[in-house]
Amino acid sequence: MWIAVTVPLVGIALTAFSKPKEALKEVGDSSVEIIEQHIIEAITATVEESPVTEAPAPVKKVQEEVKADKVKAGDKVTGTVKDETGALFGANVVEIDGYGRIVGNTITDINGNFMLKVKNPQNKIRVSFVGMKTKTVEISSKKLEVVMEPNTVISPIQVTGAPGNIDSNDPRYKDYNTASGDDKTFNLVEQAPTFPGGQAEIMKYLSTHLRYSVVAREMQVEAEITVKFVVDKTGFVRSPKVVEVSSQTPLFTEETMKAAKEGDEVAVEASRNYDDAVEALKEEAIHVVRNMPRWEPGRQNGKRVETTYTLPVSFKLR
Repeated sequence: MWIAVTVPLVGIALTAFSKPKEALKEVGDSSVEIIEQHIIEAITATVEESPVTEAPAPVKKVQEEVKADKVKAGDKVTGTVKDETGALFGANVVEIDGYGRIVGNTITDINGNFMLKVKNPQNKIRVSFVGMKTKTVEISSKKLEVVMEPNTVISPIQVTGAPGNIDSNDPRYKDYNTASGDDKTFNLVEQAPTFPGGQAEIMKYLSTHLRYSVVAREMQVEAEITVKFVVDKTGFVRSPKVVEVSSQTPLFTEETMKAAKEGDEVAVEASRNYDDAVEALKEEAIHVVRNMPRWEPGRQNGKRVETTYTLPVSFKLR
């Protein structure tokens, strides 16, 4: 009886204690599966989501576009010149180096547009137009826009001067109040008129008083202008006029002249600028000669006479 009762009880007990072990094993296996599943899902999600890293691609594209727009030597830079009212036709556009020397130039068309082949991207673009402030810009892009500003209005300037007198005791004009001399104007005389101080002083006078006009300087015009005038009996200069002009500029070539004759608008404007530059130099030469100090008059047979004199005036760019 004892054995019959004990054996079944022992079997039941063993069975009861074996169940938690199996249950624990099942729980452990399921936990490992859950952890492995999360790791696998995480790795899979990383792999699947990795293409999203292509999002910064547009930044690379912008960088490439900026790099492509960077100006290099030999590139053609285009642009527009305008003021507050609109496009400026005939504005002078030049490329200048670090020393301020002009290495390239062009002018704007009827729509204010220009194109310039850049010698060095480190140089600068200088734009000038009559009545506007000259503007200098960096060559930062292949497309430029330059907005010009009007010059400041200048108040009227009053010029004053002390009155002069003819010194009748000056030996050069000692017969000023006499009837001596000849009313005829001579081309050749025994004693030619003399500038105060001689030839060296007249060259010094010209070099210190002549001024290059803006248009002539911008158009790089050099010229030799021959002025003919009369030195009267009192030594004053009268009736100066230009009798000969020799001029040149690298900006107005035979090709430009031909294009201007064919009606090309840009070439026509370049021709007008060139003509204006030459006229400005002629006016400057006349102005300087007209305002010379009194000369010592020419003499014929020992008497003062009116004498014509021819003087070449040179304009050279340094």
